Amino acid sequence: MPPSPPPQLQVAPVSAPIAAAPPPPPDPTTSHAYVETLNVLVSLLENARQDLRGHSSTVARIVRKLCERIGLPPTTVASYVASAYLHDLGKNGPYHLTALNVAEYEGHRLAATKSVDLPAHLMESVGLPQEVVSAISLMYERYDGSGFPDGLSGKEIPLGARILAVADTYADLTQNPRNPYRKALRPPEACDVLAQYRGTIFDPNIVDLFRQVMTGDDMRAKLLSDRHQALIVDPDPEETTVLELRLLEQGFEVSIARNVAQARRELETKDIEVVVSEIDLEEPDAGLALRADALKLGFGRDKTWVILTAKTDRQTAQRAFDLGVDDFVSKPASTDVMAAKLRQLIERRSSTAAPRGVSGSLAEMGLPDMIQILWHGRKTCALKIQANSMAGEIHFADGQVVHALWAGAQGEDAFYRMLTLREGDFRLDPTFSPSTRSITASPEALLLEGMRRLDEGTLS
Repeated sequence: MPPSPPPQLQVAPVSAPIAAAPPPPPDPTTSHAYVETLNVLVSLLENARQDLRGHSSTVARIVRKLCERIGLPPTTVASYVASAYLHDLGKNGPYHLTALNVAEYEGHRLAATKSVDLPAHLMESVGLPQEVVSAISLMYERYDGSGFPDGLSGKEIPLGARILAVADTYADLTQNPRNPYRKALRPPEACDVLAQYRGTIFDPNIVDLFRQVMTGDDMRAKLLSDRHQALIVDPDPEETTVLELRLLEQGFEVSIARNVAQARRELETKDIEVVVSEIDLEEPDAGLALRADALKLGFGRDKTWVILTAKTDRQTAQRAFDLGVDDFVSKPASTDVMAAKLRQLIERRSSTAAPRGVSGSLAEMGLPDMIQILWHGRKTCALKIQANSMAGEIHFADGQVVHALWAGAQGEDAFYRMLTLREGDFRLDPTFSPSTRSITASPEALLLEGMRRLDEGTLS
């Protein structure tokens, strides 16, 4: 018999490894480039809206600030910021349709019911994320359920729509002179208006957090003197928009003038620190005439002044420098470089100028918050308090609390007593240099001990 064939080795088939599913591509509508494109394009569209120039970019900055304070994920923040840029798209009627205006005025409400879907409809082919669509389509819902289009209430309303309603109304109250109060309100005043409608139109938690964020940031900037006011004088909107946006991003407050009359009005009524002016305005060389008048009449003598112009000949540049301008820059210029240059020029001038004081109400910012800001800002100054017909002072040296006076007490005892104040007025004297030291504890230790005493009720 022939030998049996050797047994065949049975090899189990090896399954091909299952490839992992590729991650979904990032949503381009939440990318930085997309959001920045919206910023520029919408700002250009709004140049024709005299009282609402830059409104949507302002709303977007406020929305971003509030979202980051809440701690939302970056993709959600980007979606809500995009909704802020798009919320007024197509709403070109005579009314500005904020959540407050729509709730209070029948004409605004009727206009809003007809246009509430316009922004999402116009952008339909883009494929916006649902968070964006929900925010712009439901921004006229009311927290008490009496809004539209769906009559949602409370947290049924998407968070983006609740944030957008507050931010849009605040921007209208603080920037639009045609708002229901017929004047631009100060931040604390606008927050007071929002508070009147907390729980009816607006989410009360968002209103409370918003007040803390907006008035706190505004006061912090004043205390540290790090927010500068700039005036751009140029007849061409396209030349000014991008520079305006860059300056706003870097913490400047920006005004725009298209002619000499507008520029003079801004310089005479606002605390402008830096002027960026074209030379040819409504007439050739009108920008140089404006500078000459500013020197002669005194309304621009102490301002940082930069010429940003399409004229590049030596004779024009010499005339500008003869008028004492701080710099002469030819167009086109990098907006990032210009923003950095302006801040440097302002700070150089500020180092030789007398510092300006700041005053306000303790209702805007409590003493513990102010003390922390001055401590971390390493300020040397006197914080002077007036409350209940009594006066007091807290002295700082390089951020450290060194002395305090209140109602006959001094040192730590006076400091702790002032921590109980909830109402009153304050004034910051940045020229003060302390000569007495009665406190050696760190600001952190003082605040912790003060809070402990308040909790235990041992302060009165």
